[in-house]
Amino acid sequence: MKIIDRKHKHLTFDDRLSIQEKLHKGSTFKAIALELGKDPSTISKEVRKHIRTTELSYIKKDSKGNIIHDVCSKLTKAPYVCNGCFKRRRCRLQKCIYEAKFAQNEYETLLRDAREGIPLTKESFYEIDK
Repeated sequence: MKIIDRKHKHLTFDDRLSIQEKLHKGSTFKAIALELGKDPSTISKEVRKHIRTTELSYIKKDSKGNIIHDVCSKLTKAPYVCNGCFKRRRCRLQKCIYEAKFAQNEYETLLRDAREGIPLTKESFYEIDK
């Protein structure tokens, strides 16, 4: 395994695909970070920031008819997603998934929006300038 110094660089789509595959195999953030040459906190932040939550296919209600929102205990600790869970297919709880394509799209949207700037007309610019 060749480790390349890639600190202070943005994650690429290939990096995100690697994260997705490693999460599916049950790898830890530390193991993923070592392979990608990143800090484990970078991987953790990436996964938590780009979780895609699926809709419930089964709604559980109490005796009064109120919807019960059960949360899997595995989602409260690392890796915070269902990617590597062997019960995922038959689990009736809400699922949180990390998908590389979804994460890349969110990243590109954020990058594009950050570069647009503040939409100002000439009049509003001069008004603010006063």
